[in-house]
Amino acid sequence: MSKIQLIHDYEYAQATVTGLVVVDFRMDFCPGCERMDAVLSHLAKLPQNQVVKFIALSINQDFQVAEAIGIKCAPTVLIKQNGQIIGHFFGAQPASRVQACLDHAQQEAMADA
Repeated sequence: MSKIQLIHDYEYAQATVTGLVVVDFRMDFCPGCERMDAVLSHLAKLPQNQVVKFIALSINQDFQVAEAIGIKCAPTVLIKQNGQIIGHFFGAQPASRVQACLDHAQQEAMADA
């Protein structure tokens, strides 16, 4: 996958039920969110992340999922494996930190297979 797919609340459950998924809860006109968008867009293009799905929800437009799972700030990023949250972080993060989380998740998935 080479880009971040913007989804809506009603698509969240289906979009995150299988595989390794990075979910970016973001807001429009948020400087930290814009920085995180750039990081995630870069990571989504890397060959080692081809099996990772990158999605985003704009919580100022689609807030029901964020509210239901307790998202309090933007950006908040969840890493989900087969529907289960296996990692998260708040605020803009460097690409190296996000990639380390993805590498760990992919290694865990391979070990479980």
